[in-house]
Parts: sequence; structure tokens; C-alpha cells
Amino acid sequence: MKKQIPLILFGLVLIVSIFAFVKPDGEIQLQGVVRNEAGYLVDKIEILIHKNGEYICEGKSDKYGNYSLTLFEEGTYNITVGRNNNNYYTVSDTSIQILPLKIFRRDFLLKVNKQELQHRATRLTEAYQHLEKNPMNIYYKGTYFNRFPSSMDEMLLFFSPKIPYFNLKKESDDIVTKFVDTQMVSDTSYFVKYSNILLGWTEQTDIKCYKYFTARMDGMIFKNPKGFFDVLNFYNNDDVKSILLQTLKGFNRDQLNTTFEKLSAYNPRIYKIYKETASEMNIK
Repeated sequence: MKKQIPLILFGLVLIVSIFAFVKPDGEIQLQGVVRNEAGYLVDKIEILIHKNGEYICEGKSDKYGNYSLTLFEEGTYNITVGRNNNNYYTVSDTSIQILPLKIFRRDFLLKVNKQELQHRATRLTEAYQHLEKNPMNIYYKGTYFNRFPSSMDEMLLFFSPKIPYFNLKKESDDIVTKFVDTQMVSDTSYFVKYSNILLGWTEQTDIKCYKYFTARMDGMIFKNPKGFFDVLNFYNNDDVKSILLQTLKGFNRDQLNTTFEKLSAYNPRIYKIYKETASEMNIK
């Protein structure tokens, strides 16, 4: 009997473990896509769920605007989208009836905060004008750099002709040229902003100034690949690959060999992801 006790205990532990990983029958996946009124997918938007005034869960949309949250019962929920984001007006629906389905879809459309966009676009234009008149002024350089978009969502809001409000679509070429052709801050700061923008790239990125922006940044990477690898080291593997998928488009095989092949020992993790990405892209 004593010999059987460990087996019985093992069996109980196994049963408990199995049930711990079994999804409840009433589990509902609330999924959807977040877009803005111009049709662009919006990433990193907060989705907050309450029921009867009590907090249930929260999450954020991915780079394709998709979100997925787990609920454990049907009922009427309050869903708030876009809180703590100045680019859009917050959407809040207090009467969304979630049905007992395995997957319940709910998409959201965000309206651009046109006053905030106009304010920020105007401030960037002012910084541009100051730098034009005082090209060596360190303060104006820092101001211009900081006011330039720091994500793909902001790039689209600032420069896309699809945005129905005041932005910088007419001045986009001049604004971007000034940003990448004037060394305003350190390479590291440029690489951080560049990487954050590339993380939001999707097939719908259609602003004409984007190609010039990435081409000029590729030139900076070519001159300082170690600095670029240093910045990439702060991102997780998936994000590094997303960034490299866009960066490596501007390089041919010879340029890759010259730029990155010497960095295998400098940063093995980033180098490995680079090699895998370049192989998948079959760069010639």
C-alpha cells in the first residue's frame, strides 16, 4: 500500500495539472481591429474592459491594429478604446452585449484629434523655420528632432494625404529631408526613432517621403553598424526581426557583407537574427 501512495499522489498532481490548462467552457475571445477614420490600422492602442463598474482586463492592439482579450462570461460590457493617447479621441461604449461565442468580434474606428494634430504639426513647422534660419543652433536642432514623429502612426498622421485635417502633407519632403540630412543629435537617438517608426510598418504605409527617410537612414547605418546593433539590443527578438525586415530592403549582398558581417562577435544575438532575416529575404 505504501508503494502505491506515491503513484496515487502523482496521478492526482497530473489530473490537477491537466485541468489547470483546460480552457473553461464559457471562455470568450473578444477580438477586433482598430482603425482611424483615414482607414489606417492603429497600433499600441489601449483597450480597457469593465463590467458593472468593475475592471475586467485590458490590452493593446498590435502593429496590424488587431487586439484579442479573454472574457469568461457573456453579458453587457463597457469597452474603452484609445485612453491615454493624444492622437485620437477616446471611444467608449457602455452597452456592448457580448454573446456566448468562442470568438466575438468588435472593431473600432477612432477619430483623429484634429486640434492636437494641428498643434503638433504647427510646432514642427515652427521648429523647421527656426532651424532654416539658424542651422548651427544646438537648441533648435534638438527641438526639431524631438518634434519629428516617433512612430509610424505619427508619420501617417503628419504626412499622409488621406488625413482629412490639417497636417504637413504638402511640406512632407522638406520636413523629412531636413530631419535626415541634418545631423541634429547622436546616431543612437536617430536609430531609436528610426526603429520605433519601422516597428509600425505595414503594407498600407503609402506616404511618399517614407522611402527617402529609410534610404537616408540606411546610409547612417552603413557608417555606424555597431551603433545600430547597440540600439537593436534593447528590443525583443520579434521586434528586431520586424525592424530588420524593413532595413535590409535597402541593402544588397555586398553592402550587407561590408556592413554587418564583421559584427558576429560584437553582438551574437542581433547578428543571429540578422543572418536569419537576410536568409529569409534571399538578398542578392
